[in-house]
Amino acid sequence: MVLGKTIFISILSRIVKAKKILVIDFDLVNNNLYTMYGVNSMPRSMKDKLKDDEYLSEFRLNERNIEKLLVKVSHKIDLISSVKYVFDENYILKHEKIEEMIEKLKEKYDLILIDTTSDIRYQKLMKELINISSKTICLVEGNLVCMKKTKELLETNRQNTKKINIIYNKKNKYTIEENVLKMVFFKYKFIGMLSYDCKYDKIINKNLNALYITSNIEKEFTKIANKLT
Repeated sequence: MVLGKTIFISILSRIVKAKKILVIDFDLVNNNLYTMYGVNSMPRSMKDKLKDDEYLSEFRLNERNIEKLLVKVSHKIDLISSVKYVFDENYILKHEKIEEMIEKLKEKYDLILIDTTSDIRYQKLMKELINISSKTICLVEGNLVCMKKTKELLETNRQNTKKINIIYNKKNKYTIEENVLKMVFFKYKFIGMLSYDCKYDKIINKNLNALYITSNIEKEFTKIANKLT
């Protein structure tokens, strides 16, 4: 099971201790967070309205309209999954508008988690989201190819090293030792490890039902959540 950033952020939102959490799916290519949670991609009241091109054009003029796309996942988690209806491809790259939107949402939530895309077509968007975030999480697998790729990406983007957090992902008996990974990424903060576990597939297929989050998975995520908050 490949534990990717989407399933990671989904489980983290369940585990982290915060009164009110907003999850924003800014992965414009693989928009899967709503599937993970087992909810609709947007409120039903908005589906027909956004089919109207005239309404959609007016909708995009005001970034505060993004709040109309809120979907309730649980008593503490809200989700915005359809950001593509708020921003067109050109508008989304404007840093000031994205930052203004996030700052407005911060007034209502204790924690905002953002899922980004790794598609090279949206690298500028990814950099802007990282810049306005207080913390960035990188999932690194313990093999030479993934470690090299991640290291090059971090050095190329030249982000503030103090806010980058490294998680050793999919650790098993065949991957590189933990101390080696820590040495390679010594510039950054190491906040935890996630073991390879085929039970993640069951969690996904059951829409992140808490009953299927095993004690080992919960323990690993709890350690990470405690270091992030």
